[in-house]
Amino acid sequence: MRPLVLAALLIAAPAGAAVTVIGGTAARLCYEAADSPFSPTAETLAACDRALAAEPLAPRDVVATPVNRGILRVRGGDLAGGQADFDAAVGQDASVGEAW
Repeated sequence: MRPLVLAALLIAAPAGAAVTVIGGTAARLCYEAADSPFSPTAETLAACDRALAAEPLAPRDVVATPVNRGILRVRGGDLAGGQADFDAAVGQDASVGEAW
């Protein structure tokens, strides 16, 4: 059912609802890219990947960064990748509404 809902949302409006991340890190760059109206680039997705792989993230940012990367992936046409990121965020904290 969730893929159908995701597809319906994509038709209705571009992906949005980025989750704020504090600091001047790759996680922050990932948030800013997700919050912007522009299409994602390889560099913005790489910032998200760096944040998740190598940065010491606050617990909130451990959840927020996959949501932001998911937004970028969906906006770039990678629905499966975006869904995987949203599922990972929900697995960390099911109360994060942006991941649903």
